[in-house]
Parts: sequence; C-alpha cells; structure tokens
Amino acid sequence: MVPATSHAFTQDDQRRLCTGDVFRLCASEIPNVERITACMRRQRASLSDGCRSVFGKPVEQSASAK
Repeated sequence: MVPATSHAFTQDDQRRLCTGDVFRLCASEIPNVERITACMRRQRASLSDGCRSVFGKPVEQSASAK
C-alpha cells in the first residue's frame, strides 16, 4: 500500500506495519496509493511506531517550498 520510502523495508513489511494505520487514518484515500502516502505523511505524528519507522525521518522542506 505504501511506496518504498525506506530501502530497509520490503513491500510486505510496509503492508504489515502500516495497513492498520491506513485504515484508521487514511481510509478515505483507498485505493489511490499516492493519496494514501500523502495522507500518511500528514498523519505521521499519529502513526504507530512500526509504520512510522517505514517513513523514516520527516523530509524537511526548503524555505521556498513552504
């Protein structure tokens, strides 16, 4: 469900760690993977520890991107 955001996790790992969070936080975005991923990034603070590890550290935005 979640595109590879960390090379340490297989797609099966990502599904196992994040499926519950997807249904809990971003169910309205299913089945659109890009929208699910964006939603999960927005909801990062609410993700389970396992799913948060899939997303790694938050990407800092440059001043021009804000």
